[in-house]
Amino acid sequence: MINIRSWMDLDHHLITQLEKNCKTIEFKPGEVILKSGEKPEGLYLISSGLVSLNIPATDINFQHSIRFYNVGDFFGHRSIFSEEEIYGTSIAVENTTIKLFPKNFICNFLDDHPILYKEIFMSMSKELRHSDNLLVLMLESKNIKKIAFALVYLKKVHSEHCWTIQEISNFISESIEVTKNELNELEKMELIKIENNSIEILDVRGLLTSQY
Repeated sequence: MINIRSWMDLDHHLITQLEKNCKTIEFKPGEVILKSGEKPEGLYLISSGLVSLNIPATDINFQHSIRFYNVGDFFGHRSIFSEEEIYGTSIAVENTTIKLFPKNFICNFLDDHPILYKEIFMSMSKELRHSDNLLVLMLESKNIKKIAFALVYLKKVHSEHCWTIQEISNFISESIEVTKNELNELEKMELIKIENNSIEILDVRGLLTSQY
């Protein structure tokens, strides 16, 4: 069943048309879906799982995770419209199923149903707001506050995923050593619980409002 978060009210015959014109692809954790510099084959819809969008750091062995896509989210659309190469690498965080709609089909489909362009633009506007919020997060002077806000954001993206210390450090562009130290401080404050390298949030309000 096609599940595009922002197209939930599509008529049944349109859903059927989408289902007939997509390819289902499975990815295991760590597998690359789209690599930086490539041109997308079409629109990528997440049917199940979780996908990280990464860009390389100056250290070639490090990647910044700049956002995550959840079930019902889609990506590849900006490169389709701008006719540019992909600027980041999309990687499966969990076992992930992708519905791929070929570029020619999805462009014709949108032309035939132009009201859906509005949904695409709304999605792009939300992505821009996310980028603005992420910039503010990265500019926070205190690492502990940056990590606290990042934890709340990541749990909102995918509450069921057990976010690891490595994933959090990649997201906030900080070393794993600093991230571990600050997470230990948050645990001492009884705001989170760390077990087997994964983090459980105990007090969301406390993470957002505590004076660090």
